[in-house]
Amino acid sequence: MLSGLKNESELHELLNRLLQHISATYSLAGQSIEISMSMGVTVYPQDNPDPDILMEPRG
Repeated sequence: MLSGLKNESELHELLNRLLQHISATYSLAGQSIEISMSMGVTVYPQDNPDPDILMEPRG
């Protein structure tokens, strides 16, 4: 969970930086390992006023 962001633009900027840092190719024991990630984002209360619903896993 993230808090303290002023607007959705800050959120997008932060998430893009996170993706850039995590998505990379690493060398481990002489082998290339490619790391990537995906994420979903929901904004409270715009997307749903019930925080319990927002925290449910999505597939």
